[in-house]
Amino acid sequence: MRFKNKPTIPRFFSLRRPKSNMQTTYKHAREARGLPLASRTDGRRLLVQFFADAGFACLRRRNPADHFLQCISLDFDSQTPASSGFSMNMKTAEIKATLIQSYKSSKYSCKVRKKMQEIAATDYQVCQLNKNTNSSKWKQLRVLTHQSFINMYRDIGYSWLRIMLYILSSISAGTLYFDIGYDNGAIINRGKFVSFLFGLMVCLSCGGVPFFNEELKVFYAKRLNGHYGETLFVHANFISSLPFSVVNSLLSGTMIFYMVKLHHFCINFFCCTTIIESCMMVVNSLVPNALMAVVTGISVNVLMMMASQIFTLLADLPKFFWRYPMSYISFAKWAVEGQYKNAMTGLEFDSAKPGEPKPKGKMILKTTFGVSLDHSKWWDVVVLLFQLFVYEVLLLLVLKYKKWIIPSGGM
Repeated sequence: MRFKNKPTIPRFFSLRRPKSNMQTTYKHAREARGLPLASRTDGRRLLVQFFADAGFACLRRRNPADHFLQCISLDFDSQTPASSGFSMNMKTAEIKATLIQSYKSSKYSCKVRKKMQEIAATDYQVCQLNKNTNSSKWKQLRVLTHQSFINMYRDIGYSWLRIMLYILSSISAGTLYFDIGYDNGAIINRGKFVSFLFGLMVCLSCGGVPFFNEELKVFYAKRLNGHYGETLFVHANFISSLPFSVVNSLLSGTMIFYMVKLHHFCINFFCCTTIIESCMMVVNSLVPNALMAVVTGISVNVLMMMASQIFTLLADLPKFFWRYPMSYISFAKWAVEGQYKNAMTGLEFDSAKPGEPKPKGKMILKTTFGVSLDHSKWWDVVVLLFQLFVYEVLLLLVLKYKKWIIPSGGM
C-alpha cells in the first residue's frame, strides 16, 4: 500500500535551521516531551503577521524561515522565484528599507519604546537606591578592603607564590654575595648586588598583572551598578595589598640583610616594590588585556631602570630626556641611590695597595658610583613615598576619566 506525502500546515515553525543532526534530534526530542513552546510560536506568528502587513506575505504552505531569508539576504537578488506572493523585482536593500519604515510606524515599535522607557526608569531607580544607601563611606571601605584582602589571600599566584619567588630570589642573591666583606673588591660587588636586587624586583613585579586584571573587571561591573566609585576602589586595593608587600619586604629583606651582611636594613626595598605594583596597576587600567599589560609594564619599568644608576652613572647619561627629566621621574634612580647610601655610608674598605689610606664610603659614593651627597638617604625615601602617592592618584584619574576618553574602556 502506497502512501502519498500530503502537504499539511506545520504546527510549529523554526526560524533557524539546525546546524547538525544532533541539534535536530535534540529539537524533536524536546517537542516530543511536550515542553512549552507557546511563547516561541506566538513570536513567529507575530513575525509572519508583520511581514504580511509590510506587503511581503508568506504563502500558506511555505516555510517562513525560507521566506524571511529570501527577503533580507543578498544572495537572492539574482534569483526571481515564481512562488513568491509579492513582486520580487525589488532589491534586497529596498525590501529592508520598506521593512524598517513599516516597523517604525507599527504598533510593535511603540510597545518596544514604551518597554525600554520602563526598563530605563527602573534601572535609574535602582542606581539611585544604591547610591543613596545608608552605609557610610568608612563601612564601604572596610567591606571592600576585606573582600579584596580575601581575594588576594586565596589567589595563590598573587600572594603566596610571589612571596615564595621573592624569598627564593633573595636566597639566590644572598648565596651569590654571601658575606660580601669590606675588602677593596667588595666595593664593586656591592654595586653589582644593588643593581641585581632592583632589576630582579622589576621582573617579579609582573606576577600580579592577571590578578589586577580580574580586579578591574569586577570593579567595572560594580561601578555600572552604582555600588562604589573609583576612590573607594583605589584605597581598598592599596590597603588590602599593603600587608602582603610588608611581609614580602620583611622576609626578603631580612634574608638579604643577614646573608650579605649589609650595613643597614633595606627600607627602599619595600618602597620600590609598592611603587612597581602601583605602576603596573596604572598600566593595566590603560590597556585592554593582561598580555598587553605585561608587555607594556615591563617596558615602562625597564625605561625607569635605564634612567638610573643600574646600567651607567648619572653623569654619563645624555642630558636630553634621560637625565632631564627621566632621572628625576624614575623611581629606580631614587631607590638605587638611597640603597647605595644605605650600604656605603659609615663604612671603610681596604685600600687597593698596602700602606694607602682606607677609602671611606662617602668618597666611594661620589667617585665610583657618582651619587650626590647633597641630601640624605631619608630624602630618597620621602621622594619614593611621594611617587607612590602620585601613582595612586594617577590610577584614580585613569579609572575616573578613561570612560570619557575611551568609550570602550569598560571591558
